[in-house]
Amino acid sequence: MPTRVALRLILLVSLGGAVFSGVLTYREIWGVSATSCPAPAAAGTILGYPACVYGFFMYVAIAALSILGLRGRNQGRTHVQDRFDSPERAPVDARPEDDTRATRQAPSKDSENR
Repeated sequence: MPTRVALRLILLVSLGGAVFSGVLTYREIWGVSATSCPAPAAAGTILGYPACVYGFFMYVAIAALSILGLRGRNQGRTHVQDRFDSPERAPVDARPEDDTRATRQAPSKDSENR
């Protein structure tokens, strides 16, 4: 799967999750059930807030990161792509075979004595 398609899919899922957890957060904190919310130390709360609050902020963070990734890809090549596309900076396994290395012979004993 191309990176751009994956980032768009992540953005779509994270926006859906943000909407879903946002609705749950609104109902828990400001909705009708807010008067009957559990106490801060009750089961189902984390540091006094329902878990959907943390889910909302995590989905928003994932959406922001995917947007940044899409914006970075639109502005041109990333430095990671440039690094792997240039043979002098590519990992050893990714470098093309050099013909001079294959035809190079071991130094002769005469050159070692000099």
